[in-house]
Amino acid sequence: MRTSQPVLPGWLTYVLSIAFVFSGIAVVIFAYFTFQVMLKRPLNPLEQSVAAVAGVDLSLEQTGPSDVPTLAPGQPTPTLVPTSEPWEGDERVNILLMGIDRRPGEAFISRTDTMMLVSLDPVTESASILSIPRDLYVLIPGFGRDRINTAFVYGSANNNPVGGAALAMQTVEYNLGVPINHYILVDFSAVINGIDALGGVDVEVPFTINDPTYPSMNYGFDPLFIPAGLNHFDGTTALKYARTRHVDNDFGRASRQQQLLLAVRQKVKALGFTGMIAQA
Repeated sequence: MRTSQPVLPGWLTYVLSIAFVFSGIAVVIFAYFTFQVMLKRPLNPLEQSVAAVAGVDLSLEQTGPSDVPTLAPGQPTPTLVPTSEPWEGDERVNILLMGIDRRPGEAFISRTDTMMLVSLDPVTESASILSIPRDLYVLIPGFGRDRINTAFVYGSANNNPVGGAALAMQTVEYNLGVPINHYILVDFSAVINGIDALGGVDVEVPFTINDPTYPSMNYGFDPLFIPAGLNHFDGTTALKYARTRHVDNDFGRASRQQQLLLAVRQKVKALGFTGMIAQA
Protein backbone atom coordinates (compact mmCIF):
# COMPACT_ATOMS: atom_id res chain seq x y z
CA MET A 1 0.00 0.00 0.00
CA ARG A 2 1.41 3.41 -0.94
CA THR A 3 1.88 5.83 1.92
CA SER A 4 2.22 9.58 1.77
CA GLN A 5 2.18 12.64 3.96
CA PRO A 6 -1.31 13.96 4.83
CA VAL A 7 -2.77 16.20 2.12
CA LEU A 8 -4.06 19.23 4.00
CA PRO A 9 -7.09 21.20 2.83
CA GLY A 10 -6.40 24.67 1.48
CA TRP A 11 -7.42 26.61 4.57
CA LEU A 12 -5.16 24.48 6.78
CA THR A 13 -2.28 24.93 4.37
CA TYR A 14 -2.84 28.69 4.55
CA VAL A 15 -2.77 28.66 8.33
CA LEU A 16 0.35 26.54 8.51
CA SER A 17 2.09 28.78 5.97
CA ILE A 18 1.47 31.74 8.24
CA ALA A 19 3.02 29.74 11.07
CA PHE A 20 6.41 29.86 9.40
CA VAL A 21 6.28 33.66 9.34
CA PHE A 22 4.60 34.32 12.67
CA SER A 23 5.88 31.36 14.69
CA GLY A 24 4.95 32.93 18.01
CA ILE A 25 1.23 32.83 17.19
CA ALA A 26 1.16 29.67 15.08
CA VAL A 27 -0.84 27.65 17.57
CA VAL A 28 -3.51 30.27 18.20
CA ILE A 29 -3.92 31.13 14.51
CA PHE A 30 -4.61 27.48 13.81
CA ALA A 31 -7.04 27.36 16.75
CA TYR A 32 -8.92 30.34 15.33
CA PHE A 33 -9.58 28.77 11.95
CA THR A 34 -10.23 25.34 13.44
CA PHE A 35 -12.81 26.58 15.92
CA GLN A 36 -14.52 29.15 13.74
CA VAL A 37 -17.20 26.51 13.22
CA MET A 38 -17.83 26.50 16.98
CA LEU A 39 -19.08 30.08 17.27
CA LYS A 40 -22.52 29.00 18.50
CA ARG A 41 -21.11 26.41 20.90
CA PRO A 42 -21.45 27.41 24.61
CA LEU A 43 -18.79 26.65 27.18
CA ASN A 44 -19.47 23.32 28.85
CA PRO A 45 -17.53 22.58 32.06
CA LEU A 46 -17.98 18.82 32.28
CA GLU A 47 -20.45 17.58 29.70
CA GLN A 48 -17.72 16.97 27.13
CA SER A 49 -15.96 14.40 29.29
CA VAL A 50 -15.56 11.02 27.68
CA ALA A 51 -18.48 9.55 29.57
CA ALA A 52 -20.83 12.11 27.96
CA VAL A 53 -19.86 11.63 24.33
CA ALA A 54 -22.79 10.04 22.53
CA GLY A 55 -22.21 6.78 20.78
CA VAL A 56 -18.71 6.14 22.09
CA ASP A 57 -18.13 3.43 24.68
CA LEU A 58 -14.61 3.56 26.07
CA SER A 59 -14.94 0.63 28.46
CA LEU A 60 -11.93 -1.66 28.66
CA GLU A 61 -14.03 -4.60 27.51
CA GLN A 62 -14.11 -3.15 23.98
CA THR A 63 -10.79 -4.56 22.83
CA GLY A 64 -11.62 -4.86 19.15
CA PRO A 65 -11.10 -7.86 16.88
CA SER A 66 -8.63 -10.56 17.81
CA ASP A 67 -6.34 -10.07 14.82
CA VAL A 68 -4.54 -6.98 16.12
CA PRO A 69 -1.10 -6.98 14.52
CA THR A 70 1.73 -7.80 16.91
CA LEU A 71 5.47 -7.96 16.41
CA ALA A 72 7.12 -11.37 16.33
CA PRO A 73 10.38 -11.78 18.30
CA GLY A 74 13.16 -10.06 16.40
CA GLN A 75 10.79 -8.40 13.93
CA PRO A 76 11.83 -4.77 13.29
CA THR A 77 9.51 -1.98 14.26
CA PRO A 78 7.64 -0.79 11.15
CA THR A 79 8.14 2.78 9.96
CA LEU A 80 4.78 4.49 10.03
CA VAL A 81 3.81 7.58 8.07
CA PRO A 82 0.51 9.46 8.56
CA THR A 83 -1.71 9.09 5.52
CA SER A 84 -4.79 10.98 4.36
CA GLU A 85 -6.91 11.42 1.27
CA PRO A 86 -7.29 14.87 -0.36
CA TRP A 87 -10.14 16.84 1.21
CA GLU A 88 -13.10 17.52 -1.09
CA GLY A 89 -14.48 20.32 1.05
CA ASP A 90 -17.67 18.71 2.35
CA GLU A 91 -16.49 15.67 4.31
CA ARG A 92 -16.12 15.63 8.08
CA VAL A 93 -12.53 16.26 9.17
CA ASN A 94 -11.13 14.60 12.28
CA ILE A 95 -7.99 16.08 13.83
CA LEU A 96 -6.01 14.52 16.68
CA LEU A 97 -4.57 17.19 18.96
CA MET A 98 -1.68 15.92 21.07
CA GLY A 99 0.25 17.65 23.83
CA ILE A 100 3.49 15.97 24.85
CA ASP A 101 4.82 15.95 28.41
CA ARG A 102 8.17 17.49 27.51
CA ARG A 103 10.04 19.89 29.76
CA PRO A 104 12.81 22.27 28.63
CA GLY A 105 16.01 20.42 27.80
CA GLU A 106 14.33 17.03 27.39
CA ALA A 107 14.15 14.97 24.21
CA PHE A 108 11.16 15.61 21.96
CA ILE A 109 9.94 12.02 22.33
CA SER A 110 7.58 12.01 25.31
CA ARG A 111 4.16 10.66 26.21
CA THR A 112 1.10 12.42 24.84
CA ASP A 113 -0.50 13.25 28.16
CA THR A 114 -3.11 15.36 26.39
CA MET A 115 -5.10 13.85 23.52
CA MET A 116 -8.18 15.49 22.02
CA LEU A 117 -10.14 14.40 18.99
CA VAL A 118 -11.65 17.43 17.22
CA SER A 119 -14.31 16.60 14.63
CA LEU A 120 -15.32 19.34 12.17
CA ASP A 121 -18.41 19.14 9.96
CA PRO A 122 -18.19 21.82 7.23
CA VAL A 123 -21.71 21.09 6.00
CA THR A 124 -23.50 21.80 9.29
CA GLU A 125 -20.75 24.18 10.49
CA SER A 126 -20.53 22.29 13.76
CA ALA A 127 -17.74 20.71 15.74
CA SER A 128 -17.23 18.46 18.72
CA ILE A 129 -14.35 17.67 21.04
CA LEU A 130 -13.58 14.31 22.63
CA SER A 131 -10.93 14.28 25.34
CA ILE A 132 -9.23 10.88 25.45
CA PRO A 133 -8.07 9.84 28.95
CA ARG A 134 -4.30 9.47 28.95
CA ASP A 135 -4.42 6.30 31.08
CA LEU A 136 -6.98 4.55 28.87
CA TYR A 137 -5.72 0.98 28.48
CA VAL A 138 -6.01 0.01 24.81
CA LEU A 139 -4.54 -2.19 22.12
CA ILE A 140 -1.65 -0.45 20.37
CA PRO A 141 -1.22 -2.04 16.91
CA GLY A 142 2.06 -3.91 16.79
CA PHE A 143 2.78 -3.52 20.49
CA GLY A 144 -0.09 -5.08 22.46
CA ARG A 145 -1.98 -3.50 25.35
CA ASP A 146 -0.77 -0.38 27.11
CA ARG A 147 -1.88 3.11 28.03
CA ILE A 148 -2.93 5.15 25.02
CA ASN A 149 -0.49 7.96 25.82
CA THR A 150 2.45 5.60 25.16
CA ALA A 151 1.56 4.98 21.49
CA PHE A 152 3.48 8.08 20.44
CA VAL A 153 6.60 6.83 22.23
CA TYR A 154 6.35 3.33 20.72
CA GLY A 155 6.04 4.76 17.22
CA SER A 156 8.89 7.23 17.61
CA ALA A 157 11.71 4.81 16.83
CA ASN A 158 15.02 6.57 16.11
CA ASN A 159 13.58 9.81 17.54
CA ASN A 160 11.08 10.11 14.70
CA PRO A 161 8.06 12.11 15.96
CA VAL A 162 6.27 11.62 12.63
CA GLY A 163 6.23 7.87 13.20
CA GLY A 164 5.00 8.47 16.73
CA ALA A 165 2.15 10.62 15.47
CA ALA A 166 1.27 7.96 12.89
CA LEU A 167 1.01 5.22 15.51
CA ALA A 168 -0.99 7.46 17.83
CA MET A 169 -3.43 8.17 14.99
CA GLN A 170 -3.62 4.47 14.12
CA THR A 171 -4.24 3.56 17.76
CA VAL A 172 -7.11 6.02 18.10
CA GLU A 173 -8.60 4.87 14.80
CA TYR A 174 -8.39 1.21 15.78
CA ASN A 175 -9.86 1.51 19.27
CA LEU A 176 -12.52 4.17 18.64
CA GLY A 177 -13.43 3.23 15.07
CA VAL A 178 -13.08 6.85 13.94
CA PRO A 179 -10.85 7.80 10.98
CA ILE A 180 -8.18 10.40 11.80
CA ASN A 181 -7.34 12.77 8.95
CA HIS A 182 -4.69 15.03 10.46
CA TYR A 183 -2.81 15.70 13.66
CA ILE A 184 -1.30 18.60 15.59
CA LEU A 185 1.52 18.10 18.10
CA VAL A 186 2.53 20.73 20.68
CA ASP A 187 4.66 20.83 23.81
CA PHE A 188 4.59 23.04 26.91
CA SER A 189 6.56 25.85 25.26
CA ALA A 190 4.17 26.04 22.29
CA VAL A 191 1.20 26.53 24.61
CA ILE A 192 2.96 29.18 26.70
CA ASN A 193 4.33 31.13 23.72
CA GLY A 194 1.09 30.93 21.75
CA ILE A 195 -1.08 32.31 24.55
CA ASP A 196 1.49 34.96 25.49
CA ALA A 197 1.50 36.07 21.85
CA LEU A 198 -2.22 36.77 22.18
CA GLY A 199 -1.69 38.86 25.29
CA GLY A 200 -3.25 36.16 27.47
CA VAL A 201 -6.79 34.80 27.68
CA ASP A 202 -9.78 35.27 29.99
CA VAL A 203 -11.17 32.16 31.68
CA GLU A 204 -14.13 31.79 34.04
CA VAL A 205 -12.84 29.43 36.75
CA PRO A 206 -15.79 27.54 38.30
CA PHE A 207 -14.15 26.90 41.68
CA THR A 208 -11.01 27.87 43.58
CA ILE A 209 -7.99 25.80 42.62
CA ASN A 210 -5.44 25.16 45.36
CA ASP A 211 -2.81 22.65 44.25
CA PRO A 212 0.23 22.72 46.58
CA THR A 213 1.82 19.77 44.77
CA TYR A 214 1.62 21.09 41.22
CA PRO A 215 4.75 19.74 39.47
CA SER A 216 7.44 22.21 38.47
CA MET A 217 9.47 21.97 35.28
CA ASN A 218 12.36 20.39 37.21
CA TYR A 219 10.14 17.73 38.83
CA GLY A 220 9.79 19.58 42.10
CA PHE A 221 6.71 21.44 43.36
CA ASP A 222 5.32 24.78 42.20
CA PRO A 223 2.24 25.49 44.36
CA LEU A 224 -0.71 26.74 42.32
CA PHE A 225 -3.57 28.92 43.58
CA ILE A 226 -6.26 30.29 41.26
CA PRO A 227 -9.36 31.97 42.74
CA ALA A 228 -12.83 31.20 41.44
CA GLY A 229 -14.31 33.67 38.98
CA LEU A 230 -13.03 35.46 35.89
CA ASN A 231 -9.24 35.25 35.59
CA HIS A 232 -6.82 36.63 33.02
CA PHE A 233 -4.14 34.02 32.28
CA ASP A 234 -0.76 34.50 30.72
CA GLY A 235 0.74 31.51 28.93
CA THR A 236 2.42 30.02 31.99
CA THR A 237 -0.69 30.23 34.17
CA ALA A 238 -2.89 28.93 31.36
CA LEU A 239 -0.65 25.87 31.04
CA LYS A 240 -0.87 25.27 34.78
CA TYR A 241 -4.66 25.58 34.64
CA ALA A 242 -4.76 23.03 31.84
CA ARG A 243 -2.42 20.58 33.56
CA THR A 244 -3.49 20.61 37.20
CA ARG A 245 -5.47 17.55 38.27
CA HIS A 246 -4.87 17.14 42.00
CA VAL A 247 -7.90 19.33 42.78
CA ASP A 248 -10.22 16.79 41.12
CA ASN A 249 -9.29 14.19 38.48
CA ASP A 250 -8.37 13.62 34.83
CA PHE A 251 -11.95 14.30 33.72
CA GLY A 252 -11.82 17.73 35.36
CA ARG A 253 -8.47 18.38 33.74
CA ALA A 254 -9.87 17.43 30.32
CA SER A 255 -12.71 19.90 30.85
CA ARG A 256 -10.25 22.69 31.72
CA GLN A 257 -8.22 21.96 28.59
CA GLN A 258 -11.32 22.25 26.42
CA GLN A 259 -12.35 25.42 28.23
CA LEU A 260 -8.91 26.88 27.54
CA LEU A 261 -9.16 26.05 23.83
CA LEU A 262 -12.46 27.89 23.64
CA ALA A 263 -10.97 30.84 25.55
CA VAL A 264 -8.21 31.01 22.93
CA ARG A 265 -10.84 30.96 20.19
CA GLN A 266 -12.73 33.79 21.91
CA LYS A 267 -9.58 35.92 22.22
CA VAL A 268 -8.50 35.36 18.62
CA LYS A 269 -12.02 36.14 17.40
CA ALA A 270 -11.95 39.38 19.39
CA LEU A 271 -8.54 40.37 18.03
CA GLY A 272 -9.30 39.48 14.43
CA PHE A 273 -6.59 38.56 11.96
CA THR A 274 -5.19 42.11 11.79
CA GLY A 275 -4.99 42.23 15.56
CA MET A 276 -3.09 38.95 15.68
CA ILE A 277 -0.50 40.25 13.24
CA ALA A 278 -0.12 43.37 15.40
CA GLN A 279 0.51 41.13 18.42
CA ALA A 280 3.29 39.22 16.63
